[in-house]
Amino acid sequence: KYRKSWKPLTNGPILLSGVDIQPKGQFLFHPFVFGQIGHQRFGNQLTTERMDSPTHLRAVAPTGIFAYGLTNHLEANLVLSGIWFESNGSGNNRATSETGMGDTTIYLKYRPIVQDPDSWRPSITIYNQIALPSSNWFGTKGIPGGFSPLGRLPATRFGALSFTEGVLFRKNLRPFRISGGLFYTYTAPGNTAGMNTYPGDIINTRLIIEHILDDKRG
Repeated sequence: KYRKSWKPLTNGPILLSGVDIQPKGQFLFHPFVFGQIGHQRFGNQLTTERMDSPTHLRAVAPTGIFAYGLTNHLEANLVLSGIWFESNGSGNNRATSETGMGDTTIYLKYRPIVQDPDSWRPSITIYNQIALPSSNWFGTKGIPGGFSPLGRLPATRFGALSFTEGVLFRKNLRPFRISGGLFYTYTAPGNTAGMNTYPGDIINTRLIIEHILDDKRG
C-alpha cells in the first residue's frame, strides 16, 4: 500500500540520510560535492554578533554514496570521500592546504516500521554506522576545525574512528514531507603528534519539513 501512495521523486539537498530504503536487490549511487567557506564565527551564546575567525577556510569534499538493499527492510551503505582545503589566519596560524582521501563510512539501515498512508504512522529506521579514518591511512592532513564541509548527517570528526547509533522517521502528508533524525556518535581515543587525544561525543539532530510545490517536476 505504501509503495503505491504519494511519494514525490524530489530529493533536493541531502538534508538527512534516506529513511526509506532500497528494495531487495536494488542498487543506488548518489554523487555529491559539499563545500565550505568560513571567515567569521559566533561566540558560545545565542547572538547575531560575529567575530573574525582565527582560521579562514575554503574546503571542498566530493562524496559518493553507494546503497544496496539486502532485504526489503535492511540496506547496506558505503560512503567514499575526498577533501581539498586551503586555510590561512593571523598570528601563528600559517597558511596550509591539502588534497587527498577523506574518511570512509559504512552503515546499515533497518526499517522495522513502514508508514501507513491512511493513518499517522510514520516510517521508522534504525541507523548503525562506523566511520573509518582512511584520511589518516592515506596521509591526508587534518582539516582545521576537525570536520569536513557539513552536508551529510551525521557529522563525524575528520580522521577519527567513530561509531554512531541513530533513529530516523519520515511521514508524507501531501503536499508536505516531514523527516527527522537523532544520532549519537562515540569517537575512539586517538594519538596526535605523540599525544593521546580524547574527543568528545557528538549528538546530531535534524527536523525537516518540505513543501512539495510540484511533485512531477520537483
